[in-house]
Amino acid sequence: MTAQAAAVNARRRPAMVSFVLFESRRTLRTAGFLIWTLAFPVVFYLSSYDNPTNNAGNTRSFGTPWPVYFMVSMCGWAAIAAAFNAGGGRLAAERTSGWIRQLRLTPLPSWAYALGKMLVAAGLALAASVVIALVAAGAAHPHLPVGTWAEIIAACWLGSLPFAALGLLFGLVTSSSSAQPMVIATMLVLNVLGGLLVPLKAFPQWMRDLAHVLPTYHLGDLGWNAAAHRPFDPADVLVLGGYAAVFAILAAWRYRADQARPLR
Repeated sequence: MTAQAAAVNARRRPAMVSFVLFESRRTLRTAGFLIWTLAFPVVFYLSSYDNPTNNAGNTRSFGTPWPVYFMVSMCGWAAIAAAFNAGGGRLAAERTSGWIRQLRLTPLPSWAYALGKMLVAAGLALAASVVIALVAAGAAHPHLPVGTWAEIIAACWLGSLPFAALGLLFGLVTSSSSAQPMVIATMLVLNVLGGLLVPLKAFPQWMRDLAHVLPTYHLGDLGWNAAAHRPFDPADVLVLGGYAAVFAILAAWRYRADQARPLR
């Protein structure tokens, strides 16, 4: 396709579609996104999935072999990182640079910017989950039915929605210099305390109790239950849905406040 034909097609697309495609390409070209979203979980999985210490007793404790259990954890990590990165530091930098004010002069509706960010986060989270699952399939060769693979990926994808909303909120309330460190620190704390990096059985009891109120644990629990063919726990969806609603409401309130400011 020639550049002229591509430009004509771009003009024919709805503004929302063009914005989502533009944001997706821009995010995928960012080195930090690729490192935190794909490189870290891939390297961590490949270096740990065949650890004999972790393999011993994991099936007895969690109902699934360690390579499968840890695959779910790293799929969750990748989905969370992708969802966070669609907002977070990128959004804070765009507010500081005046990019959002420039978009208000385009045909893109004001609400479409925030919705577009959420759609980009959801799409990238799904893609990241699939990539980690493919890496695990090639390395560990877990024998799982196709339906179980789909359930694990869906759990990580849908479970990332609260983090997409939280990333949007961080980007709207922080500065360009503080947003990225806050996102990274928050993600690490939630992932560790939620049991995605270290199984909860290694924690003292008070940390296990704390994990059960964190969204990272409930994202992991959705996938771990699917991998072990255990019954679906409605509490996981209720907790994740509650977090998503609260973060989305706060982000929407902050976004409306920003939009109410006059252009200068």
